[in-house]
Amino acid sequence: MRWRQRKIEVQQRKAPDLESPAAHRPPLPPPLPLPLPPSKHAASLESLYASALEGRTEVMRLLIEDDVDVQGRNRQGLQALHAAAVSGHAECLKLLLASHANPNAKTNDGRTGLALSAMMGHVSCLDVLLEEGADPQLCDAMGFTPVNCAVMSGRVEAVRFLAARMSADRSEQEQDSARRREEVDCKFAALM
Repeated sequence: MRWRQRKIEVQQRKAPDLESPAAHRPPLPPPLPLPLPPSKHAASLESLYASALEGRTEVMRLLIEDDVDVQGRNRQGLQALHAAAVSGHAECLKLLLASHANPNAKTNDGRTGLALSAMMGHVSCLDVLLEEGADPQLCDAMGFTPVNCAVMSGRVEAVRFLAARMSADRSEQEQDSARRREEVDCKFAALM
């Protein structure tokens, strides 16, 4: 009798209620933290990028006046300058560059706005970027310059424009170098 009573006590302690739904499912894992909503800063950067892509200079102007970082990157690592360059919006580029955007800013794969404009054949954007100090010799991650990008994309006008600008820049540099040599020669002659 004692043995039987003991068996019943053990069964009552261990036996789950088989009719309970909790008896048939594993325990739940701890709850995951909820993702934070996007910050105002991130939303403003996305708006600036989208406005540059669509050529909406007035919206961009308002965002810049609201202190959006013109050098900030969106979720894909692109800046508004890259969006304006790839979509051919020279006025947007002018606004961004006037707001101190870096004309040589690179994408995650090392492409500059100049390379993106060259790939798309946007000569007006090439002109704006070069006037604001973009370096046509900067290479991307594959070692290609903006001229290489234009050639590979078949953008003949962009190739011609870049070649003409680069030869004009070389001529100016050669003239400056010759002028400096003359100045040194004159100073040296004055010492003798």
